[in-house]
Amino acid sequence: MAYVTGAPSLRCKRPHFGKIFATTQAVPQQIHFGEPMTDNTRALFDRWERVWHEGRFDLIPDCVGSHYIRHDEGGDRTVTRDAYAAELQTVHRDRPGIRVVVYDHSFSTDRAWFRFAFVWPDPTTGEKRSRAGMQSYRIEGGKLAETWITMLGLGTTWADEPQESWTRRKE
Repeated sequence: MAYVTGAPSLRCKRPHFGKIFATTQAVPQQIHFGEPMTDNTRALFDRWERVWHEGRFDLIPDCVGSHYIRHDEGGDRTVTRDAYAAELQTVHRDRPGIRVVVYDHSFSTDRAWFRFAFVWPDPTTGEKRSRAGMQSYRIEGGKLAETWITMLGLGTTWADEPQESWTRRKE
């Protein structure tokens, strides 16, 4: 049994996230590193990084299930793969040069989480912009099925050094 610890009780101000989260809770899933499914999860996020950083939108069908449940700043919603692909293309059009800089991650058989920051140049001034966040994923059939994301305000980032890539820590 693994345990998750965190800050004293956290309560999000958004109505759809109004639950209190305990500081320590048992996680009823064994975490096994280095197993084939974990390797598949790593390969999934290597592809997903290429979508984000290389504009390889053709890889989206290999990364996202036919319906993708999202719990984000827009609320709780289910989007089709094609609708989410269009959202990503809009993000890249509106924020050219956007990068997802990962600072830490963990994979298990059907879950993943990332501590990251979006970084992009302001389209009009060129000034560096950033927003730090945490994101967790549920994976089903080797594809992204559901995600939970929480973001900090504009101008936030993490103080430590980022990883080499989304799936490889700095050595």
